Amino acid sequence: MSVLRISQRTTANKKLAGPLVIPPVNLLGTEKFSLVSGTVESYSSNTGHRVAFFTTSSSILVAENSNVEYIIVAGGGGGGGWSGGGGGAGGMIQGNITLFASNTYSFVLGAGGSGTTSSTYPDSGKTKGGNTTAFGFIARGGGQGGQFSGWTQEMVDGGSGGGSAFPGNAQGAGFGFPSPTQQGHPGSSYYGNYYGGGGGGAGQAGNNLNGGNGRIISWLEPSTYTGNARNIGQVWAGQTYLAGGGSSGGFSGQTTGNAGLGGGGRGAGFPGIAGRAGNVNTGGGGGAAVTNSPTGTDQNGATTGGSGVIILRYIP
Repeated sequence: MSVLRISQRTTANKKLAGPLVIPPVNLLGTEKFSLVSGTVESYSSNTGHRVAFFTTSSSILVAENSNVEYIIVAGGGGGGGWSGGGGGAGGMIQGNITLFASNTYSFVLGAGGSGTTSSTYPDSGKTKGGNTTAFGFIARGGGQGGQFSGWTQEMVDGGSGGGSAFPGNAQGAGFGFPSPTQQGHPGSSYYGNYYGGGGGGAGQAGNNLNGGNGRIISWLEPSTYTGNARNIGQVWAGQTYLAGGGSSGGFSGQTTGNAGLGGGGRGAGFPGIAGRAGNVNTGGGGGAAVTNSPTGTDQNGATTGGSGVIILRYIP
């Protein structure tokens, strides 16, 4: 345990004039806040910045004014069922802000959306991802993967849009797309007979069966973290991605789509290839179910989207 010892110097046996002032201390690289509630993991980056990951809804009390860069990610949408589309990634908001001393800041993390709960047509139970809120901003939950029927446009629209289902509901739109303040990208239209489309990612639209890739965050270093933070972000070809879209499932033995880089879920394949959920605390969209035949049986169900996350990086 480290002990900070503080004393007042004297000159000619006289105390220095004035009160003793102890400046805020950043001991051993710890944060300039205290955790009131929730869960946080903190690490020092290779560049010397301190990075804090909030993996549940949390509140903090700030000890001193601090400039931070923030990333706010919503929950990813659940994957679609019978001939459905991949779930859209949760919306992402990035920016800089000053946190003021003695202020309390509360964060609400969005949950991942549910995959289908039905094994036969018409499927049901899919949901959008939950919103994440922080600093007055709202990151929108990812759109659910499209379904064969009974869908509405509101279901598939989201931070990033869900992929469309065969035989052709409209793919979901990304919130604010296209604009400088967009939170994500659209899902893909359905790919062909009994194939849905991939969900949109924070950095790229869904592409045929494939989920869209997440946004590249250059300063995330998952390999240097431990705990849950090690799985927040996906490294590919030297780049770290966050909030990828879920892919469509394969039909009757054919290939599944590729999950979007950054935590997107992979669609199920037939026979016997289970789908993969969106990664926890990435906002990744869930993978879609697989259909064995036009009779409408989901051999492997759709999966849930990944929950959201809030990341703060201290700026010296």
